[in-house]
Amino acid sequence: MQEVDTLKIEVKDLRDQLESYKKENQTLFENNKLLKKALYGQSSERVEDLPDQYRLFNETEELLQAPEKLIKIAGYIKKKGKQSRKPFPEDLERVVEVNDLSEEEKFCSVHGEPLKEIKTEVEEFLVTRPPEVKIRAVHTKRYACACCDKPPVEPKSKSVIPGSGATEETLAFIIFSKYFQHLPLYRLEDLYKLYDISLSRSVMASWMVNISSRLTPLYNILEERMLGTG
Repeated sequence: MQEVDTLKIEVKDLRDQLESYKKENQTLFENNKLLKKALYGQSSERVEDLPDQYRLFNETEELLQAPEKLIKIAGYIKKKGKQSRKPFPEDLERVVEVNDLSEEEKFCSVHGEPLKEIKTEVEEFLVTRPPEVKIRAVHTKRYACACCDKPPVEPKSKSVIPGSGATEETLAFIIFSKYFQHLPLYRLEDLYKLYDISLSRSVMASWMVNISSRLTPLYNILEERMLGTG
């Protein structure tokens, strides 16, 4: 039964992949058509008059060279020049870096007197990293009695899916990517290849079926509580 469910997920993923390719192909076709019109059409059909979403190659140059005081960007108007930026969320982790003079530079170059600190300016920069990929190496200790032939004793596995290389973090990432961000398994397979990790879509599909069966009782309890039937 599990093999059938796994195959169903793989088939659906292949259909999603085919649909994604169709959409990408259609987008490329439309972009190619519009760019040809921009390059070879009449002057009234040049790039300047194309919709914003198709002006793909000269957006940066246009923004830098725009003479107007107001620049239209992605559907809203912003004033040219330095802008006040919306503060980053307070609950994000902050790593403080101190940008300071060396001890030798903290003296006046004219009088040789120590410089006095008068102000500390705080600037915040957004740091974005790709998904963290690392290996959790679990060392399971086995014990045996030297006086008898009893089987070795070892603690139970803490793996979410025993016998697999899946962790709760990896399963959560795959579930979030596939069912919340609608990212097909073949794209996740390609993502892991970037880290030189071979994780096939069929393996991920079997993990989804396995974890689904394990979470079904919890889902049923939550559904009963939501509907007031429990």
